[in-house]
Amino acid sequence: MARHDRGVGKERRRHQRFPITKGLNAKTDGGQYPGRLKDISAGGAGVYLVESLDAGEDVTLEIDDLGSYAGHVVGPTRYDLIPIAFDNDEEEQDELIAEIMKCQGDVISEEDG
Repeated sequence: MARHDRGVGKERRRHQRFPITKGLNAKTDGGQYPGRLKDISAGGAGVYLVESLDAGEDVTLEIDDLGSYAGHVVGPTRYDLIPIAFDNDEEEQDELIAEIMKCQGDVISEEDG
């Protein structure tokens, strides 16, 4: 009998992720922690912090050259990477994508010049 696994090996995220490395500061009820961005999308980010955060914990990321985004930890830390989902509405997601595109353009321009 054939078994069909739906979604196995496929990208299940709603938003395209962009690999952008930026410094950041994460603010929670427990304190502020420096870190860096691994990747970002309109709906969330993968971040490395000096302190681990728990799933469900509220966090605001202040990302260098991109802005401040409120969200929460959506899963366990894996390989020191903390998954964050942003609490953005559709308009805020569009604004974030515009900022990401500007950032991507700056990276391309720096590499060309």
